[in-house]
Amino acid sequence: MSTLFREYQETSLKSFISNDHTLTPPNVILLGPSGTGKTTTLNSILSASSNDIVHATIRPSELVTWKSLIQATSRVIQQTLILKFPQIGAPPALDPLQVEDYFGLVKDLNIVMSHYSAVCSTVHIVFDGFDLLQDIDASLLLVFLKLHEQISTGHLKCVFVIRDSYFVHRYSNFVIPTVVFPRYTQQQLLKILCISRSRDLSSQYNNSNTSGVEVIENFIQLILQSFYSYTGSNISAINDIIDLKWPQYIAFLDNETLKDSATLYRRARHLFTFVDEPLNKDDGEDQSANNGVEHELSKIARYILIAAYFCSYTNPRYDPSLFSRKAGIKSGRASYGRRKQLEENPTHRQAATFSLERLLAIFQAIYPLDDSDNGNDAKKGRGSLEQLLQEPYIRPNIEVFQTIAELYSLKWLATSTMSVNVDLLSAKVRWRVNVAWEIILEIASSVDFDIQQYFSDIAI
Repeated sequence: MSTLFREYQETSLKSFISNDHTLTPPNVILLGPSGTGKTTTLNSILSASSNDIVHATIRPSELVTWKSLIQATSRVIQQTLILKFPQIGAPPALDPLQVEDYFGLVKDLNIVMSHYSAVCSTVHIVFDGFDLLQDIDASLLLVFLKLHEQISTGHLKCVFVIRDSYFVHRYSNFVIPTVVFPRYTQQQLLKILCISRSRDLSSQYNNSNTSGVEVIENFIQLILQSFYSYTGSNISAINDIIDLKWPQYIAFLDNETLKDSATLYRRARHLFTFVDEPLNKDDGEDQSANNGVEHELSKIARYILIAAYFCSYTNPRYDPSLFSRKAGIKSGRASYGRRKQLEENPTHRQAATFSLERLLAIFQAIYPLDDSDNGNDAKKGRGSLEQLLQEPYIRPNIEVFQTIAELYSLKWLATSTMSVNVDLLSAKVRWRVNVAWEIILEIASSVDFDIQQYFSDIAI
C-alpha cells in the first residue's frame, strides 16, 4: 500500500520518532478510519530507521482482555530487546504470564530496560488498533498514557493507532498529540491503486496490441465508481474486490473489446453490479435471476443511515420544522431555512449521540412507502390535510431492527458504550453515525434524496 498523500502525516511521525526524547511528547495518537494508511505510513518510517529506532508492535484486536494486553506488552518488549541486542545477554528470568496488573508491568519494564540501558535509551511501542480490544474501558488508555512516567531507567514512547474518532473524543481534555489520517478521495484512491497494483495485475494480462497500463487504469476506475459507496476509502476492501474481479474482467478482453470500450463495459457490466455473480450467463438473460449477492446497501439501510446522519448533525429542537408532515403542509422546508440557518457547517463538528427513538422517528418521516411518489397521481392533493391523514408510515419491524444491527456490525453505526455485549434495543444506549459526508451524499443521491437542502454552507 502506498504512502501517497500522507506527506504531512509522515513528517509529523518522523518528528515524533526522534532520538532526543526531550524534544518530543511521550505519547501520540494516529487517528483515522480503516484503510487510510495509518499502519502503512508508520511501518514505512520505522522500517527506514530500523537500525537506530527500537520499536515493538502489539495488536490488541488479537487479544481479549486488558490483562492479556498488559502481559503482551511485557512479553513483546522483552523479546524485542533480546533479539535487537543479543550481545548483552538475556535479562533476569521474567515470566510475562505472571503479570497480573499494571504495577506488575511497571516492575518488569523497569528490570528489562535497566538491563539494556547501556545500549538502548528509548523504546517505541505501537498499539495497532488500541480501540479494537474487546474488553476495554475508559480508564485503560489513561493507564498506558502514564506508563512512561513509571519507567525509572530509559524512556518509553507509545503510539496508539485508533480508528474510532469518538473513542479519542472522550479524552479531549487530556490534549493528547494526534495525527489525523483523513479518508482518501476517489481521485487519490485511483492514483494509489494504479501505482500499487499495476505490476501484479499486468502480470496476469499480456497483450502487445494495446497498453496494459490503460486497461488496468480503466478497470480500477470502474471498480471505484461502482463500489466506492460500499467500501468507502478502505483500500484493503477495494483490493479484495480488484483481486476478485480482475481475472474475470480480462476474460472479456479481445480484439473487438479493446477497440470499443463501450462494448467491453456492456459485456462485463454485471461484474460491477454484483459480487460473486456467475459468469456463464448470456447477455440477454435476466440478471435478477442470478444467485449472486448484490453489493449495494438495501433501501431501508440507506434511509436509516440518512436518518442517523440527521440525528448526529442536526439539533433535535428543529426536528419538527425539518421532518414534520404538518410543517410541510404550511410552507414546506423553505420556511425553516428562512427562520433559522445553521451558523456553521455541521460536518465540521463531532458527531453527536442520539437515542434509538429519535432515529426511528426521523426514519419514519423520510422513508417513502410509495415508489410512485414521483408520478402525477402522487402530486395530486399533496399538501392537504386529507393527504396527511391518509399518508402511510413505515413501522419499526424485524427488518428495520435487523438492518440497524447489520449497520452496527459494519461500523456504519456506533454506540457510546465500550461494552462488547451491548443491548442494541436498550433505551439507555446512545448511538452515533460513523459515515463521512461524502459517503452519505452518495447514499442519498442513490435514492434521490436531496440531503444537501437540510444543511447550509456545504460545498459539494
